[in-house]
Amino acid sequence: MFWPFGVLAFNFLVAGLALFVLGLRSRTGLALNQWWGLRTKKTMVDEETFAKANRAIWRIYVFQGCVSITAGIATLIVGIVNNEAYPLLAAIGLGSTLVFLTSMLYASTKAHRSIS
Repeated sequence: MFWPFGVLAFNFLVAGLALFVLGLRSRTGLALNQWWGLRTKKTMVDEETFAKANRAIWRIYVFQGCVSITAGIATLIVGIVNNEAYPLLAAIGLGSTLVFLTSMLYASTKAHRSIS
């Protein structure tokens, strides 16, 4: 049954593309909004603060996008080669989630330092 692999791969690929685009848009300064970027009480004070905080971490967004796209491709390959490799599917999902969480903690710290 291929569908769990396909669904997870689709989610990884869409999230990876969104994060990659967010990183590229943050590079030049992201406008204050309710959908994109690091939104905390400190970063959403005004337009300039929001743009500066997200500009400081644009590379991390791009990194997360690349990790997500890589995880999506790996999930597709594993699903095509052996669509019963659920432990490997879990390892890809949990491993990439660990990378996302770790890098977002670093990004949050870096962004808040940039506006202090």
